[in-house]
Parts: sequence; structure tokens; C-alpha cells
Amino acid sequence: MLPETSAPLTEIDTTRVEQEYAHNGFVKIPGVFSQDEVARLREACAGYDNGDILSKPGFDLLPFDDRVLGLVRAMIGDRIIYFGESAALYNAKAATPKYRHYHNDSRGDDFDFRSDYNVIRLGVYLQDHVNHSGGLKLRPGSHRKLCIEKAGLRGAAKHLLRKQRPLDLISRPSLNVETAVGDLLGWSMRIHHTGYALRLRSFPRFALHPHVENLLPESAFLPEDKGRCVIFMSFGAPGPYLESYIADRATRQDMKPYWEKTIFSDEARALAREKGVELRTDGVDNLKQSA
Repeated sequence: MLPETSAPLTEIDTTRVEQEYAHNGFVKIPGVFSQDEVARLREACAGYDNGDILSKPGFDLLPFDDRVLGLVRAMIGDRIIYFGESAALYNAKAATPKYRHYHNDSRGDDFDFRSDYNVIRLGVYLQDHVNHSGGLKLRPGSHRKLCIEKAGLRGAAKHLLRKQRPLDLISRPSLNVETAVGDLLGWSMRIHHTGYALRLRSFPRFALHPHVENLLPESAFLPEDKGRCVIFMSFGAPGPYLESYIADRATRQDMKPYWEKTIFSDEARALAREKGVELRTDGVDNLKQSA
């Protein structure tokens, strides 16, 4: 059941978040958003038309909300950089089974797991994924493992030839993350994950590999909750990993429609300064320079 009021920032246990994030590569904060907030955010998602949500009505500058930034700080420290990559999905469905596959979202990554990858994503799932399908599936701890499904056998061989650890290729079992309405979820962009996860009717807490899910009939799984609405927000801490990530997103041709719909208002810029967040506008700036 949703809380009637939102969770205060003091309920985010920084020590617990740091420990869980270091060990598992993700962390969930339950009951962050109230009933009214969820209703407003679902309405905002219905009207979303591409571009960063800072420039969209109804999202109330969500990336700079104290509860969001409280989780970000607990995960990557006090020096927060926001680079304009926050978007919403409304009534999104897996168009084909190929949408369910393990991957990670890091860019320009050397996969040297002795170094922390300081770019993260937060998700607000605005419907139930405890008793329904459609949520996030991931491998706990895989932010320190090579995603073989993405790298391939050749990539795994190259990883070992760079004198990395063989244990980097062995991951823990899959987990369907049980997000209730109003929860806030954060994860490393290195973590192995897939969207649109399916939950078995008979054993809903048992998580299958997405390749196995794709082979089974739809009747084997629990249905999704009401129209799937998700808000994703991205942040980073200073360092070469973040610079590689921003460079990739700012210059990709398929991101051009996104940056065309992104506006950093004076209000957003002022709030970033107030909250101690560095606002990077590389994507919008690159678009202007190439026009």
C-alpha cells in the first residue's frame, strides 16, 4: 500500500545504502513517493514527448528532489554531476522477446573492476512489480563482473588476456527486483540487467534467465500491472568513466531527437546551484554547434 505522505530524507540510511550498493550494485528505498505524487507523475509520463524531464511539465524538477539526491549522494558521494539524461516511459511494452536480454549501460568502459564505475541510474517504477511482471531483472553484484551476453566469447577472452581475474566471468543468479509503487531504485550502469522482466505464476520469486523467459508461453507468467510507467534519471561523479559516458551520449546520432527536446530552464539551473549539483549541458551544446 502506498504511503499517504512521502518519506522524509532522514529515512534514507546512508550507511546501509553504501554497503548494499558496494556489495550488490543496486539499492532500493521503499515508500519514497506518496499516493498523490505517484498519480501526478503518472500523468506527467502520459504527456512526455522526449527530452530531459527537467524541461517537462508535471515532473517538478524531480532529479533535484532532496530524496533523489540523498540516494545519489549515498551511492557515489557528494560531488554530483547531472548531464541531462532523464526520461520517462508510458505504457511501454517489450515489442519483441529480444527486448529481454542481459546487458549493461556503461559506455567507454575498460571493465577494470578494481576501479569503481561512478555513473548510476535511478528508476521510479509507478506500478506494482511485486505481484506483477514488467519490472527490472538484474544479477546482484554483477557491477563487478563482465557481461558475457554483451561482450561475447571474444570479449571474455580479451578480458582474460588483459590479466583480469577469471572470477570476473562468474555472476550470481538472476533477481526480479520487487519494486512496489512509490519505491526508488538506484543501480550502477555496469550492472547486468534487463527490463520487462517476467514473473512465473507458480513460482513468482524464482527469476529465470531472460533467454529462458523468451522461450516460454505468455500464460506461464503473471500479467503486468496497469500501464507501465517508469522514470529514469542518470547521475555521475567526476572521473574518466563519466567523461566517456557523457561524450558518448552527447554525440550519438540517435540521441539527437532527445537533445532537440531538452531545455535547461533558468529555474533548473538555479536549483542545481542551490543543491550543489554541477549541471552539464554537453548534449544540447553539441547539437547547437553542429547545427
